Amino acid sequence: MLSTNSTTNDSSVQILSWWGYFSDTNKLKELEEICNSNIVVTEYHNTSELLALVKQYTYDIYIYPWGYHPEISLVLPKSEVDLSDLTSNYHPAFKDRLTFSNLPKNTLFFLDAIAMFLFDKHIFRDFEKYTFKEIITLAKEKCIYLPKESKQNKWLIESLNRHGNAKFNLEELTKEIKIGFSDFTDEIIDNNLAICHFDSGEILNIDHNLINKYPNLTFGIHPELSYTSSDVISLRSEKDSAITLARHIGNIEFLNWLSESSLYLNPYGTLSHSTPDEIQNAAHWLYSNPHEKIWIDPKIDTP
Repeated sequence: MLSTNSTTNDSSVQILSWWGYFSDTNKLKELEEICNSNIVVTEYHNTSELLALVKQYTYDIYIYPWGYHPEISLVLPKSEVDLSDLTSNYHPAFKDRLTFSNLPKNTLFFLDAIAMFLFDKHIFRDFEKYTFKEIITLAKEKCIYLPKESKQNKWLIESLNRHGNAKFNLEELTKEIKIGFSDFTDEIIDNNLAICHFDSGEILNIDHNLINKYPNLTFGIHPELSYTSSDVISLRSEKDSAITLARHIGNIEFLNWLSESSLYLNPYGTLSHSTPDEIQNAAHWLYSNPHEKIWIDPKIDTP
């Protein structure tokens, strides 16, 4: 059952999650059979809603961006349940990440998003080789769009500043060039678009019939601008039904299914034969690059 507000029914399993992860009603019924309990999913559409909900309500399972863990962990219920045995099947890149992420034992990586770009290939003929300043110069009077989500833009600048000697500040950049801030919607896709930056799931889930109207637009990853950020699943309940559910939705079988339907990547590194080429390329980039170059992680002192 999807809910806009948390309930206090102790017999149900309460999940706080990004919108869309549990929208498949057949899959939700299957999960309820697995944990032998009613499941109530409270969805949020942005991190402002997430932060408000975690302060106001209590849930059994929380799914949220790992980059927000320092703020969110301050108000999460305590739990000593250990889910770490599931990480033994992680892809080596994620196993390596475990060594520096200080992920709590009741918390697992869920899905990964990669910062991708939709851009005009006639303007950026050799996109991966352009510096950020060259991209800005080439865009000229056409539109550059960044997400409304401030932390995503902070991560973009962090990623950029890891490379080379130049240091960039988003506030200063917006004074120098024309940058629009938007949710990723069909409205920004037109002949006036030079380039936009959003995560892989958002970009690749758009209507490809719309993209086909503009054959000058294409997808890509940039070696200095792209980065990856994770959602995590954190179990904060001792209820048997919640433990059973958390272990199931954190395992390889469920995340394989969710990766295929959402076009995000999972920590097990599995891809189906039907995975789009753009995601295949993104996965290769994610799994083959050293973590210090591409991972965006909070500085965690204690779980």
